[in-house]
Amino acid sequence: MRASKHYLTATAASFALGVPTAFATLIPSESVTLGTADRAAVLAQACGSTKRGSDKIEAWRYLGATRQIYVHVTCAPYGAVAGLPALKIADCNNTKGRWDCDHISPALRIDLPAGEVVLAYTEHIAPESAVEIATYASTVRSFNGRDVPAFPMGTCSISDGQSAPFKGAINFELACDGYSASITKDCWEGRCRLFFTAFDELMVESSSNKSLERTREG
Repeated sequence: MRASKHYLTATAASFALGVPTAFATLIPSESVTLGTADRAAVLAQACGSTKRGSDKIEAWRYLGATRQIYVHVTCAPYGAVAGLPALKIADCNNTKGRWDCDHISPALRIDLPAGEVVLAYTEHIAPESAVEIATYASTVRSFNGRDVPAFPMGTCSISDGQSAPFKGAINFELACDGYSASITKDCWEGRCRLFFTAFDELMVESSSNKSLERTREG
């Protein structure tokens, strides 16, 4: 198992620890390469197969008191949904002495202005709605002075889709690598509009104290 030291980003920490990105911090960690048996066990749980060469595994181990390994899996596409390649992503760990992949989400591969995005969504959100929200976010020029089109990149997830800030409106949470946003869809008389209500950006790591800062725009 090969290892190289680095600092885990807040987004990756939120996946592994099961906490919202806004509450994650920069955590000293090292990337590791899983052995054949561990890789097969993770892929069998996350993707249902161990033989597809395009499955991607990212694994890391936190430095300090705990030595558990956390894994993020992007499975190979298995078909098409909403006209886009459909796949699954998963977050796994061995904190209980065995591999557990308890966060498995459906996802789509979508091309946006900032590049290809793996877009995960919760099961109560229609894939068409997930695509609509991500596409909208990539076409807005700015929000409160922030460069919005550049933020949907890497791996993103759409959640909520249930809370109603006011009659006829539904709120969605879009989280990507280093960023998160709240987007509201407001419909009335057969018409709908989308608009940002908040934007949360992960600031650049400080080289002096290895800390991260966030700014909330809303």
